[in-house]
Amino acid sequence: MFKQRKSLRKRAGSGQPARRLRVGFTNRDETGASLVEYALLLALIAVVAIGALVFLGHTVSNTLNNVGNSIATGAAGGGGGTTTTTLANSAPAFTSSANVGFTDGTAGSFSVTASGNPAAVIACTDCTGGGSALPNGVTFTGGTGTATINASTGTNGDCRAFVGNPYTIHLTATNSVSTVNQSVTITMSTSGAFCNNNGSN
Repeated sequence: MFKQRKSLRKRAGSGQPARRLRVGFTNRDETGASLVEYALLLALIAVVAIGALVFLGHTVSNTLNNVGNSIATGAAGGGGGTTTTTLANSAPAFTSSANVGFTDGTAGSFSVTASGNPAAVIACTDCTGGGSALPNGVTFTGGTGTATINASTGTNGDCRAFVGNPYTIHLTATNSVSTVNQSVTITMSTSGAFCNNNGSN
């Protein structure tokens, strides 16, 4: 460096023009370097994402399962409470058959059912105390949503149905919306062993 400056001063003193130091810059293609940098960045992001999934995978899965279970069971906010679904009130309707068959002298049971909200109370208007509308040995038990017609072996000798005159009872289903009626026909069948000669029992 010192020699270069001395040479420049010497030339300046001798009247010769000093030579300028030219520094040349070449354009370098940095495309390759940029691609490598992007590739390394993407690889780093992938490693971080995979690590996060491995570390948090079970936690995320359990959380999603808990949310799904909470929705299915109606749990509210994880606070231990439950949500209830309020159904709109609806008029009652009988959902059981209007025809019942029993065998004379044989025990049997038939369920009377009705829909509606609130649940309808099922009753019989002409069955109280085993009224004449019921065959011998047949009883009616009312209830809410479900009632029963029961036949015992005490139906022996009841031949009224076999002269073309089956029994008919009248049921009601009542809730706060309305009352509906249903006529139920009870038919007794027999082998004839329990009927007397004139068929009047």
